Amino acid sequence: MSTRRAVRADGTVAASGLAEAALQEQLQLIILLDMLQDLIYFKDKDSRFLRVSRALAARFDLQDAAEAVGKTDFDFFPKEFAQKAFEVEQKIMKTGRPVVDLEEHAYWPDKSETWVLTTKMPYRDAKGKIIGTFGLSRDITDHKKAEEALRNSMALYHSLVQNLPQNIFRKDLEGRFTFANAQFCATIGKRLEEILGRTDYDLFPAELARKYQDDDRKIIKSGKNWESVEEHRPAGKGLLYVRVVKTPIHDARGYVIGVQGMFWDVTELHHAQRALESSEQRYALAVEGAHDGLWDWDLKTGEIYFAPRWKSMLGHPDDEIGKSPEEWMNRVHPEDLERLKTDLASHVVGKTAHFENEHRMRHKDGTYRWMLSRGIGVRERGSKAVRMAGSQTDITDRKRFEEQLAQQAFYDPLTGLPNRALFMDRLTLAVTRARRRKSSMFSILFLDVDRFKDVNDSLGHLKGDLLLSAIARRLETCVRPGDTVARLGG
Repeated sequence: MSTRRAVRADGTVAASGLAEAALQEQLQLIILLDMLQDLIYFKDKDSRFLRVSRALAARFDLQDAAEAVGKTDFDFFPKEFAQKAFEVEQKIMKTGRPVVDLEEHAYWPDKSETWVLTTKMPYRDAKGKIIGTFGLSRDITDHKKAEEALRNSMALYHSLVQNLPQNIFRKDLEGRFTFANAQFCATIGKRLEEILGRTDYDLFPAELARKYQDDDRKIIKSGKNWESVEEHRPAGKGLLYVRVVKTPIHDARGYVIGVQGMFWDVTELHHAQRALESSEQRYALAVEGAHDGLWDWDLKTGEIYFAPRWKSMLGHPDDEIGKSPEEWMNRVHPEDLERLKTDLASHVVGKTAHFENEHRMRHKDGTYRWMLSRGIGVRERGSKAVRMAGSQTDITDRKRFEEQLAQQAFYDPLTGLPNRALFMDRLTLAVTRARRRKSSMFSILFLDVDRFKDVNDSLGHLKGDLLLSAIARRLETCVRPGDTVARLGG
């Protein structure tokens, strides 16, 4: 039986096995060309299309792939692009060497542009003779856009990092510097090539280098960010204080592969903060020593902060007095309230350089205590204050002492009667009144206690004092309201 043909029992003639295999290959190729989204083509030795995939025909804006047969790239692409493709294909046919993964910027008939990754190979017949080329192009536009976006991002990052005033660096797991920006180089006084590949021990004193690497190891081990203000001593420079922020560097799988850090000079801020802390401590000690109560009034919101000491002066614990101005005003003695409000208002509008007022305030036990309130306003625009802050001092003892001084100046300390000064003042007023009004009359009566010296000498001065006080009380019962009984001796 011939190997080329076979007669079936029913009399039909079967195709040879070779023909069936060839037919099967053709069918598979047709299916591939129809189904694949890649751009596939076959060309003859003159670079004319022999067959194209459905996807490529669509890019050519053709309804049927057969319409491309016999045409060239010059029918679909700009001349420059088509000429370059032609030269590549001629070289492939001449050398027999393929072109693999060639990136091309394609301009299509519908005016769109894409990037494709192209592989072109020599097209051979059954005997191995080159009869043309075939190729496959895959759309990599999204990939190219992503690459461009990444490049732009990296360029932006590089530009930002290089121009930031902060010092920025990166290290690997061994503590070797892998990056340093321009500011870092300037701070330590070295060129970039003198830094890369070096460690902290090459750049800083041993004690600092040891600390820096200990911090790095903690970050690598924990995988957490770290922030601190610490001393920094660049070579050839004095002591600086820097704020340091260090973070772990992760690879795509999430593994820590190094440390990146940023630090900037906060020496002036550090000194200012220390000075502020010292000032605040001095102020706190002064306030505590003065035993004053502080208050802070936000005139925009109407809220007042009363310090615990302010409240305790009035016998109240911290939670019994709120933040309303009424907590203050409602405790002021009615006779002093209007004057207090006037003084406050005058300072708010800028009529006075500072606020100061003495007034009585009601204690929790119901008594009134004298308070000296002082403060100053904070002004944003113009002269009107938007905030006032000050202190409250308990001056009750001072007021009592002043009253005692006044009492001693015009009253006899033994009998409590007006003394010579007060008597002469009232006598002057009486004389003046009598001169103005003829109907106004007055009289003066002088009394002397006979043998008073004998009482002192025989019974003692204490008994004598008791006698004078008793006489004073008896005389006060014998006069009318408005009359004055005074002691001129003593």
